[in-house]
Amino acid sequence: IGYISLLRKSMKERVTEQETDFFNYVQDGAKRMDQLIQDLLRLAKVDANPVVEKIKLHNIVEEIKLNLEALMKEKNAAIDTDPLPTVFADRAQMIQLFQNLIANGIKYNKSDVPLIKISCTLKKDFIEIAVADNGIGIPKHLRTEAFEIFKRLHQQTDISGSGIGLAICKKIVESLGGKIAIEDAEEGGTVFKILLP
Repeated sequence: IGYISLLRKSMKERVTEQETDFFNYVQDGAKRMDQLIQDLLRLAKVDANPVVEKIKLHNIVEEIKLNLEALMKEKNAAIDTDPLPTVFADRAQMIQLFQNLIANGIKYNKSDVPLIKISCTLKKDFIEIAVADNGIGIPKHLRTEAFEIFKRLHQQTDISGSGIGLAICKKIVESLGGKIAIEDAEEGGTVFKILLP
């Protein structure tokens, strides 16, 4: 990416329209490769010495709001949460899990006000956390595939991503002895149901 930028600067006005397109393709490809490498590293680190501690999920969501502030302003998005429990988990992994789901709910959304609703229900031996959005949804026939590594449900030109985000989410949840599934949201969109012991 750096050398392509230097090359563009050194060539300045001598660059044709076609060469500009070529530069753009190379830079976009390099940026996608960089994102892919970063996401693969995140996936590899899920099992690498997690620091399990008491985590207040409310605090995790508040931190994610700060992390996604620019995206939320750009898309006019809102996050609504019910009271959330304290869980035993790795803090960085919880941020990664919920930030992936929340960011996807905002990015894959065509409504005027993308809304993410996070709720919690206590089951017999599990806590069920639901992350619902009013986005474009995921068709039933693609829901299992959505968690597979490198599976992108949308074209590159639509929305950026490496196709690893949901695979990371699944690995994090399963590393905690839990399960994650996709359902339809009542008002359209998607609900990610997370069961944690």
